[in-house]
Amino acid sequence: MGAAAPWLELSEPLALEPPIRSRVIEVDLPTGTPLHWQAVGWLTVEPQRETASGRDIWRWSLDNVAPLPPEPGAPPEPPALVASSCRARTALEQEFERRVGPAGGLEDVLDLARETARKNPGKELCVLAMFDAITDRLRIAPVSPSEQHWRPRPVAQVWRSGVATPLELAAVEAQALRAAGFQASPAVASANPGRNLDRCPAFAALNRAIVVVAWGDEEVRVYDPQNPALGGPLEAPPLGDRLVASPPTTGAGLRWLRCLQATLKLTGEIASDGAIKGTVEFQAGGGATPHAALVRDPAKFARDLAGVVPEGKASNVKVTELRRDSASLVAEIEGKLPEKTPLGLILWTFGETPGGVESRFPPPPSPGRQAPIALPETCDLALEVMLTLPKGWSVAALPSTSGVSNDTGTVTTGGLVRPDGVVKLWRRINLRRSLVPAAESGQVRALLTAWLSPAGRELLLRPTPAAASTHAP
Repeated sequence: MGAAAPWLELSEPLALEPPIRSRVIEVDLPTGTPLHWQAVGWLTVEPQRETASGRDIWRWSLDNVAPLPPEPGAPPEPPALVASSCRARTALEQEFERRVGPAGGLEDVLDLARETARKNPGKELCVLAMFDAITDRLRIAPVSPSEQHWRPRPVAQVWRSGVATPLELAAVEAQALRAAGFQASPAVASANPGRNLDRCPAFAALNRAIVVVAWGDEEVRVYDPQNPALGGPLEAPPLGDRLVASPPTTGAGLRWLRCLQATLKLTGEIASDGAIKGTVEFQAGGGATPHAALVRDPAKFARDLAGVVPEGKASNVKVTELRRDSASLVAEIEGKLPEKTPLGLILWTFGETPGGVESRFPPPPSPGRQAPIALPETCDLALEVMLTLPKGWSVAALPSTSGVSNDTGTVTTGGLVRPDGVVKLWRRINLRRSLVPAAESGQVRALLTAWLSPAGRELLLRPTPAAASTHAP
């Protein structure tokens, strides 16, 4: 773990790119020394324990472990065995406080914080402006917390150098926020599902630097120190029991937002010249809530939503709800259909569902998959479109109607023409698992193939035929 470690800890991968025929992990400790361990990821392993000659020997044996090739959509971290002789999570928190605490203060940072707070009244904008002010002054060095032994350099040294690691950046930003009156702390978290610091208190695998900010009496928020305003809150990943903050009490009351929910409804009319006018209604919840984006620039976010129509533009944007875990927005949009094809038809291909979650989907896995498949956290994404066509126009082809459902999730796409002539289109995907075993990759393939199929995204319209020209005799 690094110099002056007050306990033993280790993190050993349980699977590698080459197959493992046989492997033994052994820990030898004086009798009575506590050892906490946890198998993190999708593999399980149990130890054998022996006591002899005043020593406790813990032994984990691995045989015939399948390879873990670098396939698209594989989990970012391999399964691992984490073990530690740290007595309790409180000791881990105190050690992290000791390592981060000596970072010290710097008057230049405090002056910048106070000036930023003065120019940006309001808590929401102040926090984002503070992150911007710090990141404008520092370049980021891609050094993980483990590579610097979870020990940032003093703030003054970081500031003079103009370069910060993610953990050092979190420490500087937390100090600036404290100078502006916030209760903020640097923290580290694990990206590995299932990591539980109460069960196994260890720094191992805590390689994501974040900033934790107390908000009111009960709520606690988490920010990425490098990209605090990308959109959704970082409470989206189930970091829950995988976070250590400095001071430790700052993490109390953290509400993790697990499900990603986003729905976009478009109601519009098409004019005879192909112009589109209508309204969009956007609703999001859980980890898909674009909280920071809506605090900073709701008009820009609405412009992105307007991309649901070709050449889309948004106006009269109104945020109707904005909380850390839910938001809604309405806006007027206008656009224009693509030009006619050589056959005189108009092809409209719909884009992604809102919220940016879809960009995190892996490609459909190939048969013979060996690595598990990592999906976004459980999500429910929907796009609904209601269109009124000009007089004389008709639908040449609707998006294909399909429905796929299995243990991993459900996909539905389709369209219809109502008796009143209104065209209704829909696309929806619901994922119920975030990690799918390789043996069940066919479920992911079926869902993503149906979701990505062009046939489920395309609407083909037949405009009114142009009147034939006539000439007087």
